[in-house]
Amino acid sequence: METINKDKLKEVFLNVRKAYRLLFEYQTKVLNLAKYIGDYFSYSYIGGWPLFSDACPKPGKGYLDNWSWDWLNMYAYAFYFGSKQIKDEKVSFEIRIYSDTGFYDSPYSETDKIKIETFENVENSKTKLVLIASNLGWEPNELLKNFTSKKNEYTLADDENNVCAKSYDLEDFIDEENTNNKLKDFIEFCKKNKITIK
Repeated sequence: METINKDKLKEVFLNVRKAYRLLFEYQTKVLNLAKYIGDYFSYSYIGGWPLFSDACPKPGKGYLDNWSWDWLNMYAYAFYFGSKQIKDEKVSFEIRIYSDTGFYDSPYSETDKIKIETFENVENSKTKLVLIASNLGWEPNELLKNFTSKKNEYTLADDENNVCAKSYDLEDFIDEENTNNKLKDFIEFCKKNKITIK
């Protein structure tokens, strides 16, 4: 175990407390935004899952050698809003948050997830919100398997079925007016890809 003096350790723990309070405020904003967007498109939230790690251990479960990421689910997370009938098609909707694209922006393999020194540096990484719509059942993982902050639009389509995703910087959702503008942009993107989302 690395030796560290007590004053230095107190400073580290001070920063940890600040980080947790910052994460509380950040995650509150993300959750409120996800609810607002679901309401805007008239979808009800069904459930979600972490994209980067396993789910946080449930009460009485888990192991102390679980990755730290397993306790930090919103590093990358999917909010699934199910599907609804719109005109003649069933349209599914999902929101994804990528709190830090550092892992995805670097050349990576699954084993690199605990090697944060291999992630793209934080100044060059982004915090992204991805909106996904589909009228073909559900397979956004295939669509976004090569997710990066350097690409904003993803589509899969054939003659009858379409799935599309558009990525936005989270800071673009700073207030209601800017949020609504981005959601209107997503509506137009969906139309271009033959999906009616609203």
